[in-house]
Amino acid sequence: MHNIQEGPANRSFGLQVAKLAGIPAPVLDAARDKLRELVSEPTTQLVKKIPWFDPKNRGGSDEFARALAVRLSTRIYIPNSTVVYAHEKQRELFVVRAGPILVFSIKSPTAIASLEAGDFFGDVQLVMDVKHPVMMKTGTSFAELFVASY
Repeated sequence: MHNIQEGPANRSFGLQVAKLAGIPAPVLDAARDKLRELVSEPTTQLVKKIPWFDPKNRGGSDEFARALAVRLSTRIYIPNSTVVYAHEKQRELFVVRAGPILVFSIKSPTAIASLEAGDFFGDVQLVMDVKHPVMMKTGTSFAELFVASY
Protein backbone atom coordinates (compact mmCIF):
# COMPACT_ATOMS: atom_id res chain seq x y z
CA MET A 1 0.00 0.00 0.00
CA HIS A 2 0.95 3.62 -0.42
CA ASN A 3 0.81 6.21 2.29
CA ILE A 4 -0.22 9.80 1.78
CA GLN A 5 2.23 12.49 2.81
CA GLU A 6 1.83 16.23 3.00
CA GLY A 7 3.45 18.29 0.23
CA PRO A 8 3.68 18.28 -3.56
CA ALA A 9 3.85 15.08 -5.59
CA ASN A 10 6.81 14.44 -7.86
CA ARG A 11 4.47 12.81 -10.40
CA SER A 12 0.86 13.25 -11.43
CA PHE A 13 -1.39 10.23 -11.50
CA GLY A 14 -4.46 11.99 -12.92
CA LEU A 15 -4.61 9.87 -16.06
CA GLN A 16 -4.22 6.64 -14.09
CA VAL A 17 -7.01 7.69 -11.71
CA ALA A 18 -9.22 8.60 -14.70
CA LYS A 19 -8.57 5.15 -16.18
CA LEU A 20 -9.54 3.48 -12.89
CA ALA A 21 -12.68 5.63 -12.86
CA GLY A 22 -13.69 4.13 -16.21
CA ILE A 23 -13.02 7.07 -18.52
CA PRO A 24 -13.02 5.70 -22.12
CA ALA A 25 -9.62 5.00 -23.73
CA PRO A 26 -10.10 7.52 -26.60
CA VAL A 27 -10.70 10.30 -24.06
CA LEU A 28 -7.61 9.27 -22.08
CA ASP A 29 -5.53 9.17 -25.28
CA ALA A 30 -6.70 12.68 -26.23
CA ALA A 31 -5.92 13.93 -22.71
CA ARG A 32 -2.45 12.34 -22.84
CA ASP A 33 -1.74 14.03 -26.19
CA LYS A 34 -2.96 17.40 -24.90
CA LEU A 35 -0.84 17.07 -21.74
CA ARG A 36 2.23 16.20 -23.82
CA GLU A 37 1.55 19.25 -26.02
CA LEU A 38 1.17 21.61 -23.04
CA VAL A 39 4.32 20.34 -21.35
CA SER A 40 6.35 20.55 -24.57
CA GLU A 41 5.27 24.09 -25.55
CA PRO A 42 8.25 25.92 -23.95
CA THR A 43 10.62 23.41 -25.58
CA THR A 44 8.85 23.89 -28.92
CA GLN A 45 9.51 27.62 -28.68
CA LEU A 46 13.25 26.92 -28.18
CA VAL A 47 13.32 24.46 -31.09
CA LYS A 48 11.61 26.96 -33.40
CA LYS A 49 14.62 29.29 -32.97
CA ILE A 50 16.81 26.78 -34.82
CA PRO A 51 16.78 27.65 -38.54
CA TRP A 52 16.23 24.03 -39.64
CA PHE A 53 13.01 23.92 -37.60
CA ASP A 54 11.81 27.53 -37.89
CA PRO A 55 8.26 27.56 -39.32
CA LYS A 56 9.30 30.38 -41.68
CA ASN A 57 11.65 27.89 -43.34
CA ARG A 58 9.08 25.08 -43.35
CA GLY A 59 6.16 26.61 -45.21
CA GLY A 60 4.72 28.26 -42.09
CA SER A 61 4.17 24.98 -40.25
CA ASP A 62 5.53 24.31 -36.76
CA GLU A 63 4.57 20.61 -36.85
CA PHE A 64 8.18 19.48 -37.28
CA ALA A 65 9.35 21.60 -34.31
CA ARG A 66 6.52 20.24 -32.16
CA ALA A 67 7.31 16.65 -33.16
CA LEU A 68 10.96 17.15 -32.24
CA ALA A 69 10.18 18.93 -28.95
CA VAL A 70 8.24 15.96 -27.54
CA ARG A 71 11.07 13.58 -28.47
CA LEU A 72 14.02 15.48 -26.99
CA SER A 73 15.78 13.93 -24.04
CA THR A 74 17.23 15.97 -21.20
CA ARG A 75 20.82 15.70 -20.03
CA ILE A 76 22.33 17.33 -16.97
CA TYR A 77 26.08 17.95 -17.03
CA ILE A 78 28.13 18.62 -13.91
CA PRO A 79 30.37 21.70 -13.68
CA ASN A 80 33.61 21.69 -15.67
CA SER A 81 32.71 18.67 -17.81
CA THR A 82 33.07 18.14 -21.54
CA VAL A 83 29.88 17.90 -23.57
CA VAL A 84 31.47 17.48 -27.02
CA TYR A 85 35.13 17.03 -27.90
CA ALA A 86 36.70 18.88 -30.83
CA HIS A 87 36.88 16.77 -33.98
CA GLU A 88 34.41 14.30 -32.52
CA LYS A 89 31.86 12.98 -34.97
CA GLN A 90 28.62 13.18 -33.08
CA ARG A 91 25.10 12.87 -34.38
CA GLU A 92 23.30 14.99 -31.81
CA LEU A 93 21.61 18.37 -31.72
CA PHE A 94 21.91 20.20 -28.39
CA VAL A 95 19.64 23.01 -27.18
CA VAL A 96 20.82 24.79 -24.04
CA ARG A 97 18.08 24.82 -21.41
CA ALA A 98 20.33 26.22 -18.67
CA GLY A 99 24.01 26.90 -18.97
CA PRO A 100 26.38 28.29 -19.73
CA ILE A 101 28.14 26.12 -22.27
CA LEU A 102 31.64 27.32 -23.07
CA VAL A 103 33.16 26.99 -26.54
CA PHE A 104 36.88 26.19 -26.87
CA SER A 105 39.09 26.17 -29.93
CA ILE A 106 41.81 23.49 -29.93
CA LYS A 107 44.28 26.38 -30.27
CA SER A 108 43.09 28.29 -27.20
CA PRO A 109 43.01 27.26 -23.52
CA THR A 110 40.38 29.94 -22.80
CA ALA A 111 36.79 29.98 -23.95
CA ILE A 112 36.18 31.78 -27.25
CA ALA A 113 32.40 32.01 -26.75
CA SER A 114 29.62 31.17 -24.32
CA LEU A 115 26.20 29.71 -25.10
CA GLU A 116 23.22 30.52 -22.91
CA ALA A 117 19.64 29.27 -22.59
CA GLY A 118 18.03 29.01 -26.01
CA ASP A 119 21.31 28.69 -27.90
CA PHE A 120 22.02 25.47 -29.79
CA PHE A 121 24.85 23.52 -31.39
CA GLY A 122 25.38 20.30 -33.31
CA ASP A 123 22.82 21.14 -35.99
CA VAL A 124 25.32 21.22 -38.85
CA GLN A 125 27.05 18.08 -37.60
CA LEU A 126 23.71 16.27 -37.33
CA VAL A 127 22.46 17.26 -40.77
CA MET A 128 25.75 17.24 -42.71
CA ASP A 129 27.45 14.33 -40.90
CA VAL A 130 30.68 16.23 -40.21
CA LYS A 131 33.01 16.40 -37.21
CA HIS A 132 32.52 19.04 -34.56
CA PRO A 133 35.12 21.84 -35.03
CA VAL A 134 35.30 22.99 -31.38
CA MET A 135 35.07 21.59 -27.85
CA MET A 136 31.98 22.36 -25.75
CA LYS A 137 32.24 22.32 -21.95
CA THR A 138 30.16 23.35 -19.00
CA GLY A 139 31.27 26.30 -16.92
CA THR A 140 31.44 26.38 -13.14
CA SER A 141 27.77 25.47 -12.77
CA PHE A 142 25.52 22.64 -13.85
CA ALA A 143 24.15 22.73 -17.40
CA GLU A 144 20.89 21.28 -18.65
CA LEU A 145 20.64 20.44 -22.35
CA PHE A 146 17.84 19.13 -24.52
CA VAL A 147 19.27 16.54 -26.93
CA ALA A 148 18.07 15.04 -30.19
CA SER A 149 20.12 11.99 -31.21
CA TYR A 150 20.29 10.32 -34.56
